[in-house]
Amino acid sequence: MSEIKSHPLIVLVCIAIMVALAIKMIKKLVEWYLRRQEKTCIKRIGGIPIVLAIYKPEQDKPNVIFHIPPSIKHDVFLRMKFKEIADYIRENWKEWQDD
Repeated sequence: MSEIKSHPLIVLVCIAIMVALAIKMIKKLVEWYLRRQEKTCIKRIGGIPIVLAIYKPEQDKPNVIFHIPPSIKHDVFLRMKFKEIADYIRENWKEWQDD
């Protein structure tokens, strides 16, 4: 039997396709997990947590991070309001930076 020799470019393309498919699968799993968590929250606490905000005063801007559910993350109005809230936190909670 003779060996099948493959061109290095074909191997790279195949690897790139496999990586792209793996990334797509991971994104789908994360979305599934987030939807599942939303359903769990609805059952346990009767609603969906809308915002989890994390403030890291020791870091440079952006140091206020908002985690929001995928179902509302594309809302332009909310994104503008979260930016305003982040600016307010940076301006008015500077005493946390000294700790």
